[in-house]
Amino acid sequence: MSPSPSAGSATPITPGTPAASRGSSRLGATGAETGPAGADRDMELDLDLDLDLETGGSGSAAAAGSGGGAGAGAGGGSTGRGAGTPASGTVLSRRSHPKSRTGCRTCKKRKIKTHATSTSAPRSPSSFDFAGNPGNGLSTFTDLNMVDLELIHNFTTFTYATLGSDPQVRQMMKTTVIRMALECEYIMHTVLAVSALHLSHYRHARADFYVTKAMQHHQVGARVAIALMGGDLHKEDCEHLHLFCLLTLFYALGSPRKSSDDSLLMGQSAFPNWIFLLRSHEPIIERLDPHNYTGPLSPVFALGRERWHVLNRWEQQLPGPPLLGELSALVAKAVTDPDLLNTYSFAIEHLRRVLTLLVANGDGALGPAVRLEGWDVIMWKWQVAKDFLPLLQGPDPAQEAVAIFAHFLILIKKVEDQWWLEGWSTHLMAKVWEKLDQEHRLWVQWPIEELGWVPP
Repeated sequence: MSPSPSAGSATPITPGTPAASRGSSRLGATGAETGPAGADRDMELDLDLDLDLETGGSGSAAAAGSGGGAGAGAGGGSTGRGAGTPASGTVLSRRSHPKSRTGCRTCKKRKIKTHATSTSAPRSPSSFDFAGNPGNGLSTFTDLNMVDLELIHNFTTFTYATLGSDPQVRQMMKTTVIRMALECEYIMHTVLAVSALHLSHYRHARADFYVTKAMQHHQVGARVAIALMGGDLHKEDCEHLHLFCLLTLFYALGSPRKSSDDSLLMGQSAFPNWIFLLRSHEPIIERLDPHNYTGPLSPVFALGRERWHVLNRWEQQLPGPPLLGELSALVAKAVTDPDLLNTYSFAIEHLRRVLTLLVANGDGALGPAVRLEGWDVIMWKWQVAKDFLPLLQGPDPAQEAVAIFAHFLILIKKVEDQWWLEGWSTHLMAKVWEKLDQEHRLWVQWPIEELGWVPP
């Protein structure tokens, strides 16, 4: 008489066992399941057997293998994969698992069990995924910096369109700049800083929060970039450094003004590295060779060449005496140092070309192709950064330099529709007025009238 199977033992497979009790719906002539589903079932059974071997079933497996897989039924000749009965008389059972015929191929390939009523992998971390690294956890994997994600979304959705009106430059800001930022951390920090300042201008309730984030990101990025500028410039770094300087100009101009300082552009600011960055920009541009450059930042150099040709063309068509002629005469009379006079003359000449667009048509535009824009401000600062801007630094800047700078504020006033230039003209004019003596205040009457500013 055969012993009755215990509650935890598996039912032996005999020739008379119904197919349903084996968990199969299609059997071949030999009792094995056929078709793709049968192959999947064999794989699952093999996996179950392997798990039994790992959990202490090696003795029974050996007995089953030596005995030709004899079953416990009365016939004793079944070739099904039943539970073998070792010599000790103990009936071993394999663990039961819910089976699924609809699991995804990835789960089957990785031998991950899925619930019978689900076709997806388990939601909890798998021991296969984190094997060998028990310290990993789901909470660590799913941590996201939502603020930085908000900043990058804002930059690619809104900010990029405010950094220039040229279509090619806008596309570069939206795609190329982000791609370069993903390759260079200090570029990414600077992108996030500019985006944070942009948000601070429009989300007034959280303005302080965004300004703080902007400062944190820019400080981290600037430490790395400035260190690279202080050493030998490698050509492969110049593209990233050029982009960093460009974004830093937007960041510096878009930063909040402080009444206690001598202004950002005067050299006494919350960002002491700003003037240094401008003065260090020229060797970077020289290494890139803007006349022959064909890299990812080509739209910037193409725009610069286009604006330069536009300024020269319209300057020649403007009737009457040269613009800023009176200022040039006053400077030439007051300055005796030839080198210093050349520096002042160059700054006045380039500023005159830009301001020509303002007076040629009376409204700052000569048609859509030559409309005055914020990039003209940046171009002037690039041209005079090396020699002229340092003359504005310190507690007692040169009087002639401050007077020339006051005329530059006319240009800022005409493009203050950009958030990163908003309010700068009158803020800086107040600083100019404080620095000038009574004689040189007479030199800046035209800028005061154009700005509509009233002296204290």
